[in-house]
Amino acid sequence: MGADFVVSPDSTTKLLQYCQNHPNPLLSGVSSVSESMQAIAMRYQRLKLFHAAVLSGVKWLQSLQNILPELKF
Repeated sequence: MGADFVVSPDSTTKLLQYCQNHPNPLLSGVSSVSESMQAIAMRYQRLKLFHAAVLSGVKWLQSLQNILPELKF
């Protein structure tokens, strides 16, 4: 029994770097545009909005898609 992917509520530089060399993909949590841009710079394309309810979920994602269309949530 192993994991198919890793989920984290955070996206620290150290975590993103470590998981680049891990066989299972990372679904990293972000809560700001700068965290999202850092993930893009490190070639991550799929992220988790954490904590969606606090950040107005859908509205935040829609506004982010206008400026960072390459990301998937």
